[in-house]
Amino acid sequence: MKPRTVCKKSLAVILAGLMMMGNIGSAGAESSSNSDPSNQQVETAYKSPVRVSLFKYKTKPDKTAQPSALREEATEKEESTQKAENETEKNESVTEKKADNNNTSDQSLNENKSAQEEGTDTEQPAPKSSDSEQPTRGEADNGSVNEETNGTGTEYQTINEYNYYTRGDKKALQFIGGGATVLDETGFNKCINGTAYQGIFADNLVNGALVESPGVHTLPLFSTTNYNSDKTYYYTDEDPYVTGYYNIDTTKLYIKSSDGEYSYDSDKNEAIFDPETGEIAAGGTPTEAGSFFPFENKTGEKFHFGVMTDFNFVVPESEKNNTSDDKYIFEFSADDDLCAYIDGTKVVDVGGIHDAVTAKLNVITGVVEYYNKDGGTAAIIKVNENSNQNVQQEQSSTTGYADGNAHRMQVFYLERGAGKGTLRMKFRPAENTEDISAVKTAKLLSEKDRTYQINIGVAAKPIEHSEKRNSNIVLVLDTSNSMLYRNVMALSGTRKEVFEKLDTLDKSRTYSSEKLNGIGNCCPDTLDSALSKTDKKTLESLLGISYVKNDSKCYGRVKENTTLLRYEGGAWYRYYFNITRGLFGVITNVKLDRRKVKEDDCPTELYTTGMETMKQATKELVDNIDGESNLGIVLFDTKAKALQNIVNVSANRESIKNKVDDITRVGSGATYPSYGLTEAENQFNSGQDILNDKDNHLIFFSDGAAQDYNSTVTVANRMKTNGVTIWGIDAVSEVGGIVRSISSEGKVINVNGIENLSEAFTTALISIEKQKGEIVDYIDDRFELVKSDNTLYKVGDEIVSGNIKGIVVGTGGVVKGIRWSNQELEDLDADGKTKWNVSFKLKAKDSYLGGYSIPTNGSSSCVIVGNSIKQLDMPTVDVPLKAGKFADKDETYLLGTKLKNVWKTVRSLTDQGESKLSDFAVDNDVLAKLTSQINESNTTSTITELYNYGSADDADGVIEYTLETNGTNTCEDHRLDKEGKHVETYKLTTVYKPYSGEERRNKLLDIYSSRLGNYVNFLAPGQTVDASGTYSVNVVPASLEISKVISKADYEKAKKYGDATFTFKILYTPLSDDDESRLNDKTVELYKTVRFTDKENYTLKETEDGEGYIISTSIKNLTKGYYVVSELSTMGYKLDDVKSTGSFAKTNENNKTVEISFKDNNKPLDGNYEDLCRSYSATAKFINSMNHSEKPTDTDAVKNTFDLGGSASSTEIVDNDGENEYRVYLIDIINKANEKVEN
Repeated sequence: MKPRTVCKKSLAVILAGLMMMGNIGSAGAESSSNSDPSNQQVETAYKSPVRVSLFKYKTKPDKTAQPSALREEATEKEESTQKAENETEKNESVTEKKADNNNTSDQSLNENKSAQEEGTDTEQPAPKSSDSEQPTRGEADNGSVNEETNGTGTEYQTINEYNYYTRGDKKALQFIGGGATVLDETGFNKCINGTAYQGIFADNLVNGALVESPGVHTLPLFSTTNYNSDKTYYYTDEDPYVTGYYNIDTTKLYIKSSDGEYSYDSDKNEAIFDPETGEIAAGGTPTEAGSFFPFENKTGEKFHFGVMTDFNFVVPESEKNNTSDDKYIFEFSADDDLCAYIDGTKVVDVGGIHDAVTAKLNVITGVVEYYNKDGGTAAIIKVNENSNQNVQQEQSSTTGYADGNAHRMQVFYLERGAGKGTLRMKFRPAENTEDISAVKTAKLLSEKDRTYQINIGVAAKPIEHSEKRNSNIVLVLDTSNSMLYRNVMALSGTRKEVFEKLDTLDKSRTYSSEKLNGIGNCCPDTLDSALSKTDKKTLESLLGISYVKNDSKCYGRVKENTTLLRYEGGAWYRYYFNITRGLFGVITNVKLDRRKVKEDDCPTELYTTGMETMKQATKELVDNIDGESNLGIVLFDTKAKALQNIVNVSANRESIKNKVDDITRVGSGATYPSYGLTEAENQFNSGQDILNDKDNHLIFFSDGAAQDYNSTVTVANRMKTNGVTIWGIDAVSEVGGIVRSISSEGKVINVNGIENLSEAFTTALISIEKQKGEIVDYIDDRFELVKSDNTLYKVGDEIVSGNIKGIVVGTGGVVKGIRWSNQELEDLDADGKTKWNVSFKLKAKDSYLGGYSIPTNGSSSCVIVGNSIKQLDMPTVDVPLKAGKFADKDETYLLGTKLKNVWKTVRSLTDQGESKLSDFAVDNDVLAKLTSQINESNTTSTITELYNYGSADDADGVIEYTLETNGTNTCEDHRLDKEGKHVETYKLTTVYKPYSGEERRNKLLDIYSSRLGNYVNFLAPGQTVDASGTYSVNVVPASLEISKVISKADYEKAKKYGDATFTFKILYTPLSDDDESRLNDKTVELYKTVRFTDKENYTLKETEDGEGYIISTSIKNLTKGYYVVSELSTMGYKLDDVKSTGSFAKTNENNKTVEISFKDNNKPLDGNYEDLCRSYSATAKFINSMNHSEKPTDTDAVKNTFDLGGSASSTEIVDNDGENEYRVYLIDIINKANEKVEN
């Protein structure tokens, strides 16, 4: 089978559970809709406390199953070309080998681990020298790339996956004989009878997987590309180099004694494997010793295979003195390599190619002894001197395992020598005595309402019910740097939803409207340099609450668009930046403003830090823990600190919570869990009387990879040996390995992100303190818990199903799920059905867009019986797509106004108020990306973003955002310099394209594996939903009409004495863009003239009383500003009166001027566009009478010329109704005036 492409995350999930072979009971039938990559699958799983898998390695040419990396059969021309290329590669390989001996650099354990995580279907990377490349997988020069002919001239190649060329000073682990190509049959690749090589394999499993020791280069021998540890049925899988046969039926393999001992001896019973059925049948007594070849009959290639055995065992504490009891001495005999691990730590090491070597492990004392086939002491050769000494002869690995706890043993066996095969094992596994069965399903109730019925059924074999147990509990918490700046969602939803939930938040914290990243100053330098000292201090104070400032650095830097929320004086306030920009958008002034939060300006998302989330979760645990229990708290990063030594909770509950509020980093910020575990160990060993007669439990949480992995595992193993149960919280994918390695068996609690840390702590606490059955179902963030009439449940409400009562649980008033406590659980009935059954109703949130295959519950949903945890299945459903429509918005401004914060207005198109149905996630980051792409050459921008709703992080689909502009080439703050309707438009279009059901299902399988439940699939494929809205900008021009009035008598006189030219001066003062104050030092002069006899430009009209004549001149397309109109002295005439009209004009009687102030308060104007145009008009009327002498004047023929500062060169430009010229000139004046103010 050709492996499907698997993403890195899915491989990490697969490898993280590589060796997790033991399950707590039966999960019930897996949904038939679950896709399965295996070749074969037997649905009926058998019950056995021992799980065994076989592996067949391809170490010689295979003509029938070529690796996908090799060519397929080609035409004769292609074959000829390939031959030539192969010959060239062979020659180059020889050269490369020589270069390798001198130039190859060492690869570390981590490099090989990385190779494992990347999968086995791509070439292994190799170091490169300047002129040659190291041989990669299958490219060793001595024939690990083999060619054969099938008799017809067609050539075949195969890659000998496990015969590596030596990498630097790392030695290759090889298979020899049986057709395998051997590179260097020396050392641990050469058969040396009676001798075991120790140190080939690492001292600890990594993420549950067997890996090589430093200095040895091996591959993931006991996994294939699609291995899934959660499957309980038989299935097969393969990559080009190994075929895995998982969960084989061993009922005929092991002999079980009456006292529960399991044994197998290959010298007494043949083991014949049938790949078709997955069964191993005992084939009778072998004809000779050393005949363990399970693949002999079916494949014809009996050599080169592996066996992986996994089981739990328990040694009662009462047996700790029975050190010589044979039933607690486990025996392992192998030809060839065999390694055994207990709780992830190597305890038996019989490595190398050899005849049978036997190891006897006393699980009470921890002592292991090694014997050769004759019964004498086996020789031991150390491959790595730094490898643990505890697996050598007579060395005690621990104080033993007689502690009454379940311990996990994993045994790995390899047949590498192609000679004899021997396997003998004797051990006593723990039986499955408290199996839990749980099934959870979903079904559609109403497609229109998007409601679903959830059914949960649980069964457990009889258990002893008792009262709550009191315990000694120590929390070990990570305070490393990443906890300071890790962003964690606190609230999300519509503005209304978030606003109504504000009081559920911790009122001592600061919350951010967006994720804050970066280390350094509290804000970007462009803001930092412009902020006042007072505002900087306020900002640092805000961030100091939740984004801790250490080493003079702020972990979490705000952005220009960031809003911070803080509870002060009985109300929530938002802090935001009021930014003034100058030329080219340069920030010139920044003010940190504060105002009470309202529903219409409440952010739709609020974030806090991992540290603050951990504090809140810890305080909730302190509230919930039983008063008679004892609690201690340890913090760690590069140091460890006892925040609270173990004390009784009842007497110290409030003081403990006060200390939790003071949690901060204790060292320099790196992650060293061993320091924290050591401090916790000291607390358990403090000898206090209150610790007596109580179980010891440690709850461990970290969000970073351990810098001291081996030391951490060593301390954890020591504590577990001494009776401490370690609970590990796996909330961050990077730390899954260390959590699984140090946790006690079955004590890993998986949650989806730090935001669910409180749920994880609660789960651990319930399991520690309760003996009765406890069922907790956490609702996925995309759904809400509703009653039959679709009204919402609240935290603390009772939810009843039949006669079973549960309580709605949550954090800070926000519903998280349902808890059924102290439930009497019974075994399955005669028909195999559960007796404990509940149903409830979920509704997809109105603000959720919908999608295919959406989980209905969180990953931490589980059943708890005693100390056993069974995680609930995760059924998925289609959620019909549903979206609110965006609004169209028109805003009208006065010509010359500076349009600001376009992005905010565009974002407001998506706000639908209380009736808003959905959120297309149009946040500040999306708008920033869209608007940044708009420029002179690009008036349309498009981006595509993943759609993750709330705290869910499994990408329901993608949203395509498009911003199209017309009439402008910028979304930055800019001057409105054109008049008219819809002079600028900004159209935002969003299209949500959910992933298909198959894509979603595969993604979820990668994350949750076999936990995925039934799929309620009813939506037609390929559905999308969209919304669009347009922001249109209208620009109103101002206008001014200047009129001259004289009597008819004076008009007649003018004919006799000369027609004077009347000149009007207009003083224009631009206004500040900030507050519309007058920039008096930027005043300029304009001029207009009229002449009664100029019939071409002016129309002579009678006055209303019929006693005079009036002529007028108009200036249109005026900008906002302050205008003062006056008449210059005209020889022969005197100014008698001045009048004005218009709401923005007034007459100054003293100066005989008209003052006009065209403003819009830098806000959109209300009203009809045409009406606004009329309202922004003014008139100035100047009334004159003649006092002319009998002599002619120079005004009869001369019009003066005025210098207007360069923009308008003379009165001929401004005095000829040049409307565009006025607009351009005045816009230029405004820009220059405000530039000078900003600079």
